[in-house]
Amino acid sequence: MSEPRTIGKINAETHRVIGFLAGIEVGTTVTYDQLSAVAGIDVLTRRGMLYTAQRRLREDSQMVFDTIRNVGLIRVEGNGKVIKADATSQKARRPLRTAQKILDAINDPEYAGLSLEDKLKTNVIRTISAIGLAALSSKGQKVLTEVCKSSGAAIPSNEALALFAAR
Repeated sequence: MSEPRTIGKINAETHRVIGFLAGIEVGTTVTYDQLSAVAGIDVLTRRGMLYTAQRRLREDSQMVFDTIRNVGLIRVEGNGKVIKADATSQKARRPLRTAQKILDAINDPEYAGLSLEDKLKTNVIRTISAIGLAALSSKGQKVLTEVCKSSGAAIPSNEALALFAAR
């Protein structure tokens, strides 16, 4: 019987995938079949392993892979990283909207019965969701684009918050 792994310890299959992906050139596509052969298991049934490998390579080596649906992964650089980051940030909208809808389902008597800590948490989550959705909206993106264009860089978070507080 194998030794139980602690959270954070990477298994041998994941190490093999990391080693294989580390040697992939920019623009090269790697199929799920190739990754499965390297790992020795079907990577489509163990997607967490692929996510771990990609996260490790991104954090340790600044290597980014995008998904090609039903095919595999492609190593991207420059503009490909920007496109992937944009797509990833847009995915944040759905959970933010869901959080708002969950809190909207709390009626006045329920809210009145919440502890002070839960009322505070509710208000913090509403604020975070509102700011995130405002920033991710097309109007918010236009505002941020103009400010970043004029500054030539990302703006500090306190300045970004002030832009949306004025709305």
